[in-house]
Amino acid sequence: MDLVNSIIAFNLGLFSTLHCLGMCGGISTAMSLSIPEGKAITKARLVTAYNTGRIISYSLAGAIAGAIGAELARGFMPESGHRILQYIAAVVLILIGLQITGWFQGFRILESLGMRAWAYIRPLAKYFFPITSIYRALMAGMFWGWLPCALVYSVLLWSLTIGDSLTGALLMFCFGLGTLPGMLFAGLAGARIRDYLGEPALRRVAGIAIILFGIASPFFYSAAGNDHAHHHGSMGNMKSHQVSSSFGSSSSISI
Repeated sequence: MDLVNSIIAFNLGLFSTLHCLGMCGGISTAMSLSIPEGKAITKARLVTAYNTGRIISYSLAGAIAGAIGAELARGFMPESGHRILQYIAAVVLILIGLQITGWFQGFRILESLGMRAWAYIRPLAKYFFPITSIYRALMAGMFWGWLPCALVYSVLLWSLTIGDSLTGALLMFCFGLGTLPGMLFAGLAGARIRDYLGEPALRRVAGIAIILFGIASPFFYSAAGNDHAHHHGSMGNMKSHQVSSSFGSSSSISI
């Protein structure tokens, strides 16, 4: 099931490129414009380092969210918590798709709450500007990875329902990896990409695709659960058969 979640998270990041360009694309563009012409290799390295730092922060946040969700499930729903979290995750995915299409803006509440924490983080991030080295780019990316963003927070909410810290980190890592192509292109090509990808119809198509992922995910969960149960059932029957055979062999020897 981790593979299915990882694929969905990657595609979610890929489809949400337009939103990411609006939130962080300006930073990548400004960073690229501050590098003198004729240093394309340096520009590519700095943009890559910045986005690497951003993805590291996403992964750390996913690990924290996954650990919190696991503890809540064990504390309040020890028997059926994991299954309930799976269905909550499906609902969150559908809401994320609606957010990208523009038909739902409920996650903006999370973004406004995050602005309070960002007020303390943002002054620290400024210490690494202007970005003139790989280290500065990496650190700037790690700080700006905590920039309040409704879409990132919605995926974090999904990580909260995923069941454990490792899977939560993997989910956010794959999401960040999905945003990477668009963010790298924005950093290297400048603001022109927004003109090409700014069509509302494209956002709607991407959002509907994510909604379909959310609708289909309970079926994936059920199929994975049935396969898991069948595997363990087969193993249990095999062990029982081996034990019976052993006792049968012992009896015949005694006779």
